Amino acid sequence: MSDIGGVALKFAFVVAIYAVVIALLGVRLKRQEMIRSAERATYGVFGLVTIAMVALLYALLAHDFRLQYVASVSSRAMPTFYVIAALWGGQEGSMLLCSGSWRCIARSWWCKIVTAIESLCHMSSRR
Repeated sequence: MSDIGGVALKFAFVVAIYAVVIALLGVRLKRQEMIRSAERATYGVFGLVTIAMVALLYALLAHDFRLQYVASVSSRAMPTFYVIAALWGGQEGSMLLCSGSWRCIARSWWCKIVTAIESLCHMSSRR
């Protein structure tokens, strides 16, 4: 299960890079389908980061001490509530949890930016 989280994060990074590159190309080439593809890629990033977070939570609850993070922030003597709270107890877990939160915030800004870009593209094509 620990491998799933690491692989999911690596794929999330690749998909995020794809989203940025294709969005910039879509704006530059004025191609809506490329912009929509980048927008959909952000959903993929959210899903992959969520998979990584669930995998880490599973490792914590299963006391999988092969993972350094699990070994450093939890123990078998901890109540389940504290084991769940250990998800954001260390820096790596906090960053993973925050990346999901920031992704939701960024998603709302992304919609506003895409709308503004689309209106600019329509205004420039009218001239």
